[in-house]
Amino acid sequence: MEMKVERKKKLKRIDWDIAERIILVLYDKGEQRRTPLATKCNLNYANCLLYIQWMMYLDLVRWKTVGMMRIWSASLRMG
Repeated sequence: MEMKVERKKKLKRIDWDIAERIILVLYDKGEQRRTPLATKCNLNYANCLLYIQWMMYLDLVRWKTVGMMRIWSASLRMG
């Protein structure tokens, strides 16, 4: 499945500390929904979605649909 999100706002500059926070939360806490992920990363919801969209493009995070919820997980490959 592919997520189609139309956003007028785009990331102009990547803050790698924020990307690291998202990956670490997903790695430490496991699968997360969007709103709790944004809260645990100390981001507002809109910026969190922008980073998630960018990280999906790089294949760093993945999502699955459970009912009406999208659950995010890190797709780290070691080795």
